[in-house]
Amino acid sequence: MLRGVPVPAELLLNRLYDLGVFLTSHFAEDHLYALMRRPWRYGEQQCPRQPLLHTMLGCLQNGRPDLIERPCMLIATGE
Repeated sequence: MLRGVPVPAELLLNRLYDLGVFLTSHFAEDHLYALMRRPWRYGEQQCPRQPLLHTMLGCLQNGRPDLIERPCMLIATGE
């Protein structure tokens, strides 16, 4: 993933860490594990022709943490 994203590795790792902290503070570990593999509606809507981005895990593995961050920010802000 680090090679496929055109940002410095340190910045990406910090983003992933923050995302991990957010997710683990809102979901139990066993639920989060299942959630990462379930269909991710936001990824499906934003990238309908890219099936590798249709789960949270796929978004992370394919260098698209933004497809997880945006909905998380909406949850965090109550929108």
